[in-house]
Amino acid sequence: MPRALPPLPYPDAEELVDHWWWRPGWRIGTRFYAWHVTVADLDPLAGHVAAYQEALVQFGFLDLIPRRWLHLTVQGLDHVHAVSARERDAVVDAVRQRLAVIPAPVLTFGRTVLGREAVAVPPVDPQPLRVVHAAVRAGIEAIRGPAAGAPSEQYRPHVSAAYVNAAAGPDPVRAALDAVAADPVQITLTHATLIEMHRDHRRYEWTTIATADLGPSQQRRP
Repeated sequence: MPRALPPLPYPDAEELVDHWWWRPGWRIGTRFYAWHVTVADLDPLAGHVAAYQEALVQFGFLDLIPRRWLHLTVQGLDHVHAVSARERDAVVDAVRQRLAVIPAPVLTFGRTVLGREAVAVPPVDPQPLRVVHAAVRAGIEAIRGPAAGAPSEQYRPHVSAAYVNAAAGPDPVRAALDAVAADPVQITLTHATLIEMHRDHRRYEWTTIATADLGPSQQRRP
């Protein structure tokens, strides 16, 4: 019998389209501040993503993301040129204050989802990350006013495994991913990171500016 698979946390897209078009305000040389969860040092999650990436190597229309640059986007801040160093540091302090009172959540990651522009691995339960997202947005808004992007109730957290570089149909990719026998993994989210990022080389690369720790873990101890 075929292996039973749990339901997808978000629906698959009906088509795959190129991710690498230039968004307004972006070009070679653009630098942008954003709050992310970086994944390279989260061994269970990075290994889980890698297992799915092995099934994606066959597709030339997918750009696999190197482990060093795996991330979960939380909330954008703004273009670097639009944020003074003093304002940026005030945002960091405001976000730190808000995350410090949120217990560090234990998150489970399982199946992949096909977005229109990326193959992604979302958490099974996105709600704990929506709490983190709301705190980061509140920290930004305390200093700069309304934050860009969707409100927290519409936030769909995920770790991208690959970006789409050309239009394609999703069915062969879904079949390849569903053939991967990868058990769900758990991580404890201990902090979020403010990064200065760019996409000059058809991938997102960054330098770390600051981190903001979450409170004590929700993991029950013996």
